[in-house]
Amino acid sequence: MASRFWTQGDSDSEEESSNYDDEEEFDNGGVELTPQSGSRYLLALASDDDDSEGEKRVVRSAKDKRFEEMIAGVEQIKNAMKINDWVSLQESFDKINKQLEKIRRVTESEKPPTLYIKALVVLEDFLNQSLANKEAKKKMSSSNAKALNSMKQKAEKEQQAV
Repeated sequence: MASRFWTQGDSDSEEESSNYDDEEEFDNGGVELTPQSGSRYLLALASDDDDSEGEKRVVRSAKDKRFEEMIAGVEQIKNAMKINDWVSLQESFDKINKQLEKIRRVTESEKPPTLYIKALVVLEDFLNQSLANKEAKKKMSSSNAKALNSMKQKAEKEQQAV
């Protein structure tokens, strides 16, 4: 008498109710299995779980994730300041402003984090220094000069908001 497993068709309800042990090893005869090649059972056995190659999964709170994203944004601002790239500095500034809103939602606090305030102070000093240097401003590309003026307005707006 043949087993019910081998005689039944390929319907989903029988697959879910089978008591088949997936840990048995099968020789697929050197045939590479693809999603188009057929058997779902052999495909599941042939695929390797690449995600679990000794790496431990780190679970972080939403608050920690948001702060890490803001730290990364502040680092991008510092790097842009080193190379005097106002376009990327403006993009990074917009990112940390969005992160500020997310942090406020997660922490349920009205007060911005000190990291954000320190970044604003450093940015304001750099902005004032750049605006004072007229010769350097004349040498800037047009997109950099536009970003500088835009950053001046955004920084003033954020200072008033904080």
